[in-house]
Amino acid sequence: MKMEKQGIFRSFSRISLHTKLIIAFLAIAIIPLLFASVITTKIVEDSVSRSVFEKNQNLADTTAQQLNADFDGKIRTLTIASEDPDIRSMDPTRQTQVLRDILAQYPDMGMAAISDANGTQTARSDGMPNSSITYTDREYFQRLKKTGNTTVSDVLKAKSSDRIVIVIAEPIRNDDQTIRGALLVNVELNKLVAHIAETRIGRTGYAYVVNKDGKVIIHPDSGVVANATDLSYLAPVKAAISGNSGWAEYESGGQTKLAGYSYVPITGWGLVAEQPLEEAMSDVTAIRNANILIMAGTVIIAFLIILALAGALFRPIALLTAAAGKAAHGDLTVQARVVSEDEIGTLASAFNTMVDRIRIREEALQESHRRLEDIINFLPDPTFVIDLEGKIIAWNRATEEMTGIRARDILFKGNFEHGLAFYGERHPILIDQVLDEDKKTTKKYQDFQKIGNKFIGAGYFPTAYGGKGADIVATASPLYTTKGDIAGAIETIRDITDKKRAEESLRESERKFRAIFDQTFQFTGLMTLDGTLLEANRSALKLAGIQESDILGRPFWETPWWTHSTELQEKLRAAIQVAAKGAFVRFNATHPAADGSLHEIDFSIKPVLDEAGRIVFLIPEGRDITDQKRAQDALDHATRKLTLLNSITFTDIKNAVFSLSGYQELEKTLPLDEKQQQYLEKQIRIVRKITESLKFADNYQNLGIRPPAWQNVQQSFLIAISHLDISHLFRNFSVEGLEIYADPLLENVFLTLAENVVMHGKTATEIAFRYHESPEGLTLFFEDNGAGIAPGMKERIFCREYEEKKGMGLFLAREILSITGITIRETGGPGKGARFEIVVPKGGYRFIGSR
Repeated sequence: MKMEKQGIFRSFSRISLHTKLIIAFLAIAIIPLLFASVITTKIVEDSVSRSVFEKNQNLADTTAQQLNADFDGKIRTLTIASEDPDIRSMDPTRQTQVLRDILAQYPDMGMAAISDANGTQTARSDGMPNSSITYTDREYFQRLKKTGNTTVSDVLKAKSSDRIVIVIAEPIRNDDQTIRGALLVNVELNKLVAHIAETRIGRTGYAYVVNKDGKVIIHPDSGVVANATDLSYLAPVKAAISGNSGWAEYESGGQTKLAGYSYVPITGWGLVAEQPLEEAMSDVTAIRNANILIMAGTVIIAFLIILALAGALFRPIALLTAAAGKAAHGDLTVQARVVSEDEIGTLASAFNTMVDRIRIREEALQESHRRLEDIINFLPDPTFVIDLEGKIIAWNRATEEMTGIRARDILFKGNFEHGLAFYGERHPILIDQVLDEDKKTTKKYQDFQKIGNKFIGAGYFPTAYGGKGADIVATASPLYTTKGDIAGAIETIRDITDKKRAEESLRESERKFRAIFDQTFQFTGLMTLDGTLLEANRSALKLAGIQESDILGRPFWETPWWTHSTELQEKLRAAIQVAAKGAFVRFNATHPAADGSLHEIDFSIKPVLDEAGRIVFLIPEGRDITDQKRAQDALDHATRKLTLLNSITFTDIKNAVFSLSGYQELEKTLPLDEKQQQYLEKQIRIVRKITESLKFADNYQNLGIRPPAWQNVQQSFLIAISHLDISHLFRNFSVEGLEIYADPLLENVFLTLAENVVMHGKTATEIAFRYHESPEGLTLFFEDNGAGIAPGMKERIFCREYEEKKGMGLFLAREILSITGITIRETGGPGKGARFEIVVPKGGYRFIGSR
């Protein structure tokens, strides 16, 4: 077979160009003509088919829409009639007239009747109802009873007239919408049958109607209707009764037919309009025959014309061939002589244009080469290129600056001249290994690797920049031709001296940080915002007896410091969430040590912000307060013992003073001379002073025993004044929602202030308690409208010496407040009442609830 094909090719190659042109032109003329004829015939055939399909579909759609609209109108009329009072009365006499009016409106309605809810006929349009007639066995009546909706029967034959009819049944409802009866109308289809039967499509095409089961109910052939022929197997019938509209081509009775089909929604019928394919395509056959005759005549004429043209075409083609040969040998100035204005002349002109463009592209290629040299020359990194022979063909300015060698002094030199420029010896360097991997150069680089066809090496260039030296990273890779062949190699050198210095500086900073981080006495770490631990210092690791590898990268709460207590783990997780939002969190915790003991830890989490103010890390810190806690516990224990001792001592002294007071009272009853009476009064005063001193000492020893706490000002004040009778004083309080951080004896301070009004503000009728907030803090004002305090006494009333005469109240009040940095002073005016100002520093107060 192969030899046969080669023989045919050799035979064709021996044919003259003249003959080849004739054969070629004949083929060019005949093939398009044949192709055009086939395409034209196909287009016409498709157009005719589409036209027939669309016409049949339009006919089917139009007829179906008319049927549906007609039935819809009748159903609307019956729906309205069913709501007529005469119909709903179920009085046959009243109903008969309405039925007659309906029949008068629609001539194709043969009879109208009324049945009760049980299906018994109660009224007719002819005025002769027959109670023996019942509709309970009728499918449409059963469907109406079941659904409560309008129903349309299948095609029936009326018993009274043998006419083809359908029955429309409309429910008659009570006021509560229950079915009271039915309005039934026979719609005769004779006119519809005649219309369908008279419909013709072409010479032999026709239309027909099938019911929802695909059986013929209207057809030009009455025998088909009489037999109720089942056509549900046909494609258009199947599609139509499925509720679709369209067209189809199918086989039936040995014929191919084109059919349009549509659906009648109200009745569920399908309507089909069809025509034999052969009849529909008769025009196409005629066109096809005419095309064959035209094509045959055209071929004969084309042959004669081509025979004449072949000779005229041969000479210009020969001239064009000669010019092409010169261009192939590199003569891009050659021009083909144009001897005609036909296609050959156009071809010659195109040839000349092609040669000109090739010449222009060659010049552009040279210009592109120059631009590429310029690009390489202006690259910021030293870059040079060698060809396959190892000769340097590009040496940019950055390379000149690094090596101190000008491009004009090194270009087109080989024998490893570039190695001499960089390392002072003629030796292969990285770029040479690209062209020959056997030329090992790795000893020149501290770090060498190959990635694909790219070679990367890091090293030190000692003579760079006039002997200053430079750390470099060199990258060398091959250069390819458009065919994918290696044409040379290129090397780019990056000066990383500054980068290495920065890295070394960073490493030094890291070492210093690590020294501080690891040598600090506190437990310190670093974690992400979600609580993943990134760093932990040696102090923290040493406490738990663990290594970094045991905990880094894990959630902080899953590390050994926290796993001993699920309560602490949950507290830590909550604290991390709070700190991740920017808050500082602090609480006491316990950490197990390597020996199993629990250490008390003052723990905190602090957010770390970047330059833009974004939270980037969290720093957990812990201070071991175990010894401090033990000392505090010991101190608390000693304090409790001293308090107990004081209490016992105070009790004993009080009992003794009480007994002495009793004896003094008894002594008052005895007859005494004046001197003895004076001595007794002095003894009584001394006992009272001892009692006051004991009371002061008892109160003072309780200062600071319990830690300060947040206390509600209004609640504490109300509890304090509950011990006094101040019902005669009008009270004006404005301290709702305010809490201050104070000693638990704060209630005694408020009691002392209120007692001061009762004891000394004899003319007072009103007290007020309010606050004012300022940038420096918050000031509480306790005021009355009594006589006030003289200017010289405003500070003395807080002194112990004064209080020894009046009691220890205000002195102790100031001491209690001072424990948490709160101050008190009196600022009222004489005659205007007393006013005590209690100043709470920033951070020592807060508000709860709405202000």
